[in-house]
Amino acid sequence: MTTTLAADVRPAEVRRPWLPAALRAHGFTQADVGALTYLVVDEIVGSSATLVLSAWPWADARGRLRFAVDDSTRGVTVDVAALDRALYRGWLDRHPRIGDVFAAVVPRSVHETQEPDEAPRWERPIGELVDGPVYDLTPEGRTVAALADSALAGPVLAEAEAARLGLAGRPAEETPRAPRRDSVGSDLGDG
Repeated sequence: MTTTLAADVRPAEVRRPWLPAALRAHGFTQADVGALTYLVVDEIVGSSATLVLSAWPWADARGRLRFAVDDSTRGVTVDVAALDRALYRGWLDRHPRIGDVFAAVVPRSVHETQEPDEAPRWERPIGELVDGPVYDLTPEGRTVAALADSALAGPVLAEAEAARLGLAGRPAEETPRAPRRDSVGSDLGDG
């Protein structure tokens, strides 16, 4: 029998759910954040927007964000005006845009009814895509995406250099909470 010690595990093999500081400020922990779905406005063409719904990403020991490479990612195409009325209006100071990132609980039935690699038209109310609160993680999502992109071409920074560049993070008490909407409104503009 072979025993694996913590020191034997390579950093890239360590996997933990990504816990953005803005969700930690809401009381989420490593133990429960993985129950959320990562929602991204992936594409906007004319009056349609494609939302990508994926299993919650994980981070390796170096904090690099990773997404599951399996059939857990789903797409849905929605009407942009309906999305704006149901999710953005009265809460966010912007209209839907590519790259907007949200965290929410998406009912299992939504994940199971969609085929991987497709984005069928969502004909039901937008509010049925999520169950409960929705958190706007766009600022952190964009930062993580930019860091991942930069990491492809640049070296790993030493801690002192990362701190000098303002990339070392903030103390927990200084971290703002992610904007939260308790429920998604209706597509008809009463949300």
